[in-house]
Parts: sequence; C-alpha cells; structure tokens
Amino acid sequence: KQNYFIENFLELKRATGQQLANLKTASQVPGLLLELIAMGSFLLAYSFSHTSSVNGFSVTLVGLLTLAFYKIMPLLNRVFISMMNIHAYGYTMLELENSFNKSGKVLGTAKPDFHFERHLSLEVNSFQYNHARHNLTLENLHLTIQRGEFVVIEGPSGSGKTTLLHILCGLIHDFNGELSVDDEVLTPLNLNGWHNLIAYVPQSPVLIQDTLERNIAFGQEPFNLKDANEAMRKVNLENFLLNLPQGYQTLIGEGGSNISGGQRQRLALVRALYRKPKVLFLDEVTSHLDIENKLTILHSLKDINQLGITIVLATHETTAQEYATQIIRIKEGKIEQTLRQKA
Repeated sequence: KQNYFIENFLELKRATGQQLANLKTASQVPGLLLELIAMGSFLLAYSFSHTSSVNGFSVTLVGLLTLAFYKIMPLLNRVFISMMNIHAYGYTMLELENSFNKSGKVLGTAKPDFHFERHLSLEVNSFQYNHARHNLTLENLHLTIQRGEFVVIEGPSGSGKTTLLHILCGLIHDFNGELSVDDEVLTPLNLNGWHNLIAYVPQSPVLIQDTLERNIAFGQEPFNLKDANEAMRKVNLENFLLNLPQGYQTLIGEGGSNISGGQRQRLALVRALYRKPKVLFLDEVTSHLDIENKLTILHSLKDINQLGITIVLATHETTAQEYATQIIRIKEGKIEQTLRQKA
C-alpha cells in the first residue's frame, strides 16, 4: 500500500509540475499580446495625428480609446491568467479525484460504527514540527481526556498547543506514538469515523461572502433550520438573528467584515455545533477579544459542555481555567503539569 501511494504521488507530482511549467510559459502570452494591441492602437492614433478625422473617427476618439485600453489592460491580463489557472488546477483536482478513487479500491471501506463513549488517549514519543518561524519538538506527551470533560490546554505562544490540538483532531498522524478512542487506535481506515464525531474551530474562522445559512451549513445540504436555530440558541445568538434584516438569508461579508469579532467567533461555534459533534476542539477562540466577549464565549462553552459535549480548548490565557475540569500546561513541546478540578 505504501509503495502504491508513493508511486501515485510521484506521478501526480511530475504531471502537475509539467502542467505548472506550461502555465508559467503561457501566462506570458496574454500580457505581450495586449501590449502589442495597445501599442498598435497608439501608433494608429499617432499616424493620424495631423488629420481631424479618419473614416468618421476623430483623432481624439482614437486617443481616448487607446487610453481606456491601457487602463483595462491589467484587468484583462489578470482575467486571462485566472482562466489558465482554473484550467491548470482543474486538471490537478481531476487527477486527485482519480487518485482517491483508486486508493479507495486499494484500502477498502472504513469501519462505519465508530464511537466515542469513554475516553480519548494520546501518547507522543516524539514529533518534530518544522515551521518557517521556529522548530518545535513534542516529546513524551501522555494524556487522557474523559468523555464530557472541559479540557484547557494552556501555554505560551509557540509552546505546541496548536500542534497538540491538531494531533488530537487527527489532522497530524505522522508522529511517533498512538492516538486511541475508547482503546481503539486511530488509523487511516477509521480516521474518517473520528472526524465525523468532532468539530474544530480555529483562531481565525473562515467566513465567506454569502448568506448566513451557507456560512453555517458550509456545504452540508439541505439546510436544517431546526438544527441551526438550536445551535444559535446554544451560543446566545438568538437576538443577533432576530435583528438581521433577512434572517438566515442575510449576506455575510468576506471574512465576516460586516459583523463584530465576537459575533464572528460565535458564528464559528454555531457552524461547529450544527455538525452535532461529540467533541469540540477550539484553538485560541477568545484571543483578540475584549473581556466581555471572552466571558460570553466561555459561558457558552460551559453551557455546551453541560449538554454532554466534550470541550478541548487551547489558549495562552488563564481566563478559562475556572471553567475547566482538566488543565494541561504545556511548554516547549512538553507537558509541565496536569491538573484535575471540579469546575
């Protein structure tokens, strides 16, 4: 199986590299062509500069048309390049789809009845994470999260909180160690089952320029109004919804540009809860918020936790400690302290 994936990856890499090389060469053509057309228009206007009109067109009109063409030339060039990008990456997506279809036949069908009833356990013997800003090594990490807990992973920036969170989510799996759910080790065969049980809220949630409905459903069709209303209620956004001019059909700006920072984070929570997860992973969701919005979100998380949803929150702040049943302090890739308390 390993050789199969390596061979397919190398073949796809070669084909994609050739496609991108062709794209780079072809991307020079539209700009050169447009410049030639613009230069020709300029020469045409110049050649008739001593006459008042040519075939009914004044020199002034020709000059204005040339100027207008110069103005729109960069835009036209970007359109041509975008069209070629779509063509190139469309090819890549098609190849990836074909590769996934083939891999499904090789690996077989994943186990469908995957559950989280008792605990999540992690052992990381070592993991080297290389980043443009810094390198990080996780070593000798051992932790257990019981179902229904409110866990806070606390530590300074760059300590490994987000990396640890990604490992727990199953987004990173090439580490030396073992992640298990109810004593069942996560593998590529059951990883999708785990992902179906969890939701992840990043520090900077992605909000698209579209309706509130589509920002919540985010590809899950058809839209379930009852589930959306329930999720809005859990994060105390009912009044926000009532004040929207078109309800769920209200347009949300790109990146949530027309709503506040606190509302953006809570909408990300709504999207996560709409999936009806058993475990909710959150990365620095209260960062860059004022104290009122921090407390509002933490209160919402506590209410969600009391409904039986396991919460795992990574943060560099101490505000969330009083809500936690387990506090994991991490520094420089190592767990310094683990505390259990009654929240």
